[in-house]
Amino acid sequence: MDSEKTSNSYFICTEPLVIENIFRKIRSSGDMGSSQGFSYPSSIGRLQIQSVVDLTEGHGYDSTNAPTYQPKLPLSLGHMIQFRASSDSDDSRIVLTIRTSGTEPKIKYYLEGSGSNRQVVHSLLGGVVDVLAEDWMNAAENGLGRP
Repeated sequence: MDSEKTSNSYFICTEPLVIENIFRKIRSSGDMGSSQGFSYPSSIGRLQIQSVVDLTEGHGYDSTNAPTYQPKLPLSLGHMIQFRASSDSDDSRIVLTIRTSGTEPKIKYYLEGSGSNRQVVHSLLGGVVDVLAEDWMNAAENGLGRP
């Protein structure tokens, strides 16, 4: 039976330009292409990203919806990107959604993990949050706060 775990939280950022730069970096820091010329990350930690859905207005992209790559869901005025990733070495997998808050100066993340080994899944989620904070968002450099 699969073990499932979640890790949901946020980063505090009061500078709109910093938020724009973080999402710009995410859309240009990898080799998973999109029809709009963006290059999303192909991995996060030890996981390989299997799909990307960007529901941000002006960036709409769904890597699973060839040949148009248009999202099946409505687009959002705020930033919202979902990544699905899995391990090459075991059955661990995650779904990571990052989005801006519509009412607060926050970048929220919703992280779900599953796999047959509970301890591996627990450790995996912590590693994904670390990569999200340190590599994708440069939290310290960008002065992002945490709850």
